[in-house]
Parts: sequence; C-alpha cells; structure tokens
Amino acid sequence: MAHAKIWLYALPALPMALPTLPLFILLPSFYHTHFGLSLPLIGGVLFAARLVDVASDFLAAAWCDRALGRLGRRHGWIVIGGLITAPGLVMVFHPVANAGGAWLFFAYSLTSLGWTLIQVPYQAWIQVLSPVEAVRVHYAAAREAAGIVGLLFSAALPALLLGLGYSEKQSFSLLTWGTIALGFFSFALLFRLPRDFSQPDIQQPTSPLLTLQYWRPLLSNRLFLKVNAAWAFNGLANGSATVLFPFVITVGF
Repeated sequence: MAHAKIWLYALPALPMALPTLPLFILLPSFYHTHFGLSLPLIGGVLFAARLVDVASDFLAAAWCDRALGRLGRRHGWIVIGGLITAPGLVMVFHPVANAGGAWLFFAYSLTSLGWTLIQVPYQAWIQVLSPVEAVRVHYAAAREAAGIVGLLFSAALPALLLGLGYSEKQSFSLLTWGTIALGFFSFALLFRLPRDFSQPDIQQPTSPLLTLQYWRPLLSNRLFLKVNAAWAFNGLANGSATVLFPFVITVGF
C-alpha cells in the first residue's frame, strides 16, 4: 500500500511534463512555420509572456496558502489551475487561422498561469503525506522519476507521430488532449489519497507580497541569492540552446 500511495502521488508529474518540449522548445518554430509570425515578434511575445509567468509564480505562492472553503489549500487551487490550463493548451496548439502575436501572448500566459496554480500546491502536497522526512524523500524521488518519463514521452511522441504520417499540428493536438485526459485521471486519483497526519495551519506573512518588508529577509540572504542566480544563469544557458536548435534544423536549412 505504501508503494502504491507513493506512485499515486507521483503520477500527475507525468502529464505535467508531457507538453514541455513542444511548449517550451518547438513552439517558436511552429508559429513561424505555420502562421508566418516573424522571429522578432515571436521572441518578444514569448519574452513578455515569460515575464507574466515569473510574476504569476510569486502570486501563486501567496494564493496557494489560502484555503478555498471546503476544498482546502490543495484541491481547490489545482482544480482552478486545471480549468485555466486546459483551454490555454488548446488555444496554444489550436490557434485560429489568423492567429497573431496577441493570440500567442494570451494563450501562452493563460497556460503558464494555470500550470503554476497546479504545480505549486502539487509540490507542496508532499508535506501532508507523511511527517517523516525520509518518507517524503521517496515521494519526491518518485515524482521526479515520473516527470522524467513525461519528458521522454514529450520528446519521443511528436517524432513518432510524424514518422507515422501525422502532421505537426495533428501530433501537437494529440499530445494536448492526451495531457488533459491523463492529467484529469491522475489528479482524480491523487485527490483520493488519505493524509497521514493533520497539517497545521500555515502562518501567513504579516507583510503584503509587494512590499519591501516582505522581500528584505530574502534579499539579505546571500545563500538564497547565490543559488537563485546560478539557477537563473543555468536556465538561460540551457533554454537558449534548446530553443535555437529547432530553428537551425527547420528554418536555417
């Protein structure tokens, strides 16, 4: 039962990772090739959408500590995130015929916001599954393993579907609806997981999010700043190369 519970918690990480490669790496070349958007326009729109995504991360961290009535702090925000993410994904990969920069910005921002509202409470859920740190490590390891499997499928499925004769639009469509269906199924199972102990109420920050008092402890923490700076530069290095590579293959040649 313990192992089954661990993998029930980990399963939603798989559909969460499924659209990662098309959404983060293949999307620019997709909109350039099929809808004629210029590369500077796509870059500017996605940069602006990512800034919105960064802001939504901070907001979600503040929101998701607040209970939504009987749904609590976890279930309610995940449901809201799913209701936002599903139409966002459909809009991203099923744009209208004359889709332009405004459509891409709105669809991408909507998807990012919904994804964040799912991801933050989902990862925080691990705290209420066991009071034992060693057990929570097993939960986290299983979650990351499921996410890696999802990434592998994210890379392999579009290529496999193209090899079977599906168009790029059709392969992205199948991936979108597969993500929504598997996500609904996996989170429905997760919601049935019992808690091992009652989590105490979280103390809300006394200062509002957008005030210096809220940020002063973080900004004065050197280790926090060093870790996040390294994370940011590493993400920039990895992201730049991976996003540009499809252009070299599909556009450059």
